[in-house]
Amino acid sequence: MPWVVWQEDLLGDGKHAIFVSRLVGGDHFELFNAGQPVSNTANDATRPDITFSGNVPYVSWQEEVSKTQVTFVGHFEGGPGAPVFKLDTPTGIPNSGFGVVESPLRAPISSGCMANPFNADGASCQGGAVGTPFFLYTAGDDGGIHQLFGEAFAPTDVSTLGATDISQTDATLNGSANPGGAAILTHFDFGDGNSTPDARLDVASVATAFHSTVGALTPSETVHFRAVAKTDFVAVDGLDQSFVVANTPPTVSIDDLPDKVKRKNLGRGRLLTLHLTVSEPAAITLDILNKQGKSLRRAMLNQTSAGSFGAQISLRHVKGTLTLRVTATDVDGASTVVEQQFKAQ
Repeated sequence: MPWVVWQEDLLGDGKHAIFVSRLVGGDHFELFNAGQPVSNTANDATRPDITFSGNVPYVSWQEEVSKTQVTFVGHFEGGPGAPVFKLDTPTGIPNSGFGVVESPLRAPISSGCMANPFNADGASCQGGAVGTPFFLYTAGDDGGIHQLFGEAFAPTDVSTLGATDISQTDATLNGSANPGGAAILTHFDFGDGNSTPDARLDVASVATAFHSTVGALTPSETVHFRAVAKTDFVAVDGLDQSFVVANTPPTVSIDDLPDKVKRKNLGRGRLLTLHLTVSEPAAITLDILNKQGKSLRRAMLNQTSAGSFGAQISLRHVKGTLTLRVTATDVDGASTVVEQQFKAQ
């Protein structure tokens, strides 16, 4: 549907205001902004222009402020059902009209993704563009020095927030950014040159949260990351944050220790043979404890793979009610302890 922006003399006093309307139902135009002008009616507002980023309209115009032309830019949020006008330059852009009222040069506004039949009504921008709006304005003085400037919408307040849901292999990275009145793309840089896929944040003028889940992390690793918000013209980085990947201790089980062990059946070395199972490579420590918890015998070995394995510990010169303690410690220092009581006769 077509949109129209124009200047209108409201009171016949030579001061103009900027109005915006849209064709509705194919047969009539309706004023936006609740029928009110988008410009400051205390000033003379002239030379409006309008563009779109997708389906969002953006308007530029100039106002006479203290006998100087100043450029203003704003946009509508909330969609066609409840549009709200947001003034993106509350104080205007100074020196954006040659500094004198008589310079009849408008500030044209455009974007890289106006809705059309070739980009699914602005949903699939050509060339992968975000569709960042941008505008031009002139600046100069009465001495004849004139300059042309371009300015684009950009995000602000890009923040890297703490990671959450940290497991042994995954974590959720969190960030926040104010899109600054136009849609932006967000992602996270993390680890050694890695980045999450771009995710779109729609048009907003307030801080908006975003997140992404990353996987294939290494237990106990310290991971650095930062939030990134970008437009078609600029990328803004948040500050560095870091987190430590969780390290789940190994699980270990004693598979076949009987309640009673006859030492005479163990041979001359009185070696008790055990079958254990561990969930990951680990250093294994076996202790035979007396009733007071004192270690009477100890054996240590390195298990280089997960699964079941055999281990031996001496019961020479020990008997009575004993406790077998098995400690499994992985390469990152996480430990698990299991115990089982038995009688040595």
